[in-house]
Amino acid sequence: MENEKWIPLEKYASKHKMSLYQVIQKVKREELRSEVEERNGRKVTYIVIDAEVSEPEGHSEAPKPTEEIQDYKAAYEALKEEFEAYKRKCEGKMNA
Repeated sequence: MENEKWIPLEKYASKHKMSLYQVIQKVKREELRSEVEERNGRKVTYIVIDAEVSEPEGHSEAPKPTEEIQDYKAAYEALKEEFEAYKRKCEGKMNA
């Protein structure tokens, strides 16, 4: 317990680029340890973080690019052509 650090829910959410709702859900599912303390007449919930534990792997690195789509421009053009065909189809139905 000596190596524990307490962070308020709001700061934890912003640090990990999550919404407050997502953090609360993780606390309810017991994926995160939390403690409730009364400060200035208000109950404040803190996330308990072990100082020895490093950052979660999902948030420590930038996402790696996929190798499936190597030519983004070609994929964009194909998607754009599909969108234009759909748009023409919808416009034809609206004019009929």
